[in-house]
Amino acid sequence: MAKKIYITKTDSLASVVGKIVKAKEEEIILYIPRGTELAASRTNFILLKREVATAGKTLAVESVDEDALELADTAGIKATNPFLHRRQRS
Repeated sequence: MAKKIYITKTDSLASVVGKIVKAKEEEIILYIPRGTELAASRTNFILLKREVATAGKTLAVESVDEDALELADTAGIKATNPFLHRRQRS
């Protein structure tokens, strides 16, 4: 069973990585709200993917923020909108 982790708009990359590493589950679904600091840069997603892989976990992203989904997707992280259950291009 995957663990769903909800982050806040002000969570730093380091705090998000900490939450993921502390989770007992190997599969993580990260819910990213609209307008988070994490979603400000593709580099954050690349670093997040690397840290999650180092911890031996798998990561998927859920968000209603299309920009966050796009950045996660380009960083090689599975990304979906939980309400649409698929990606939509604007």
